[in-house]
Parts: sequence; structure tokens; C-alpha cells
Amino acid sequence: MCTKDIVAALAIGSLLAVAQQPACLANLAQANLVFALNLSHQNAVGHLQHLAQLQLAIVGRTVNATLAPAPRGVRPLLPARTGTVPTVCS
Repeated sequence: MCTKDIVAALAIGSLLAVAQQPACLANLAQANLVFALNLSHQNAVGHLQHLAQLQLAIVGRTVNATLAPAPRGVRPLLPARTGTVPTVCS
């Protein structure tokens, strides 16, 4: 090979590298955008799952509190019209 062929090959290789650079940068930018969007969607799904778990816990406690029988041994605050005042037992 002569030096002219080597110079021509290097010039063509450099030209191709320079010509492909904008396409590579555009591909990298699009990949970065897709990655960031995917992370934000995963974050939103995680928040929704936590909210659903919290809602389930709140509903469960509310149902338990509603359906639980009243505690035994609780004295009424007002006497049952007997005229006597309830005493506190120690």
C-alpha cells in the first residue's frame, strides 16, 4: 500500500466517524429519556402500591373497630335512673 491509500482510508474512516456522531448522540439522548421515564413510572407504581396497602390497613382497622364487641366490665357514665351515683372501685 502506498501512503496515498493509507491517507485516503484514514480520511474515509474519520469522515464516517464524524458523520455517525450525531446519530449516536441522538440514540444516547433517547435512551437516557426512556430510562428516566421508566424510573419515574416505577416510582409512581411504588407509591400507588404503598397507598393501596395503607388504604387496606385503614379499612381493616375500621372494620375491626366497628365489628368488635364492646369491652366487658365498662361501667356506664351515667346511673341508670336509680338515683344512685356510681362509685369507682379500686
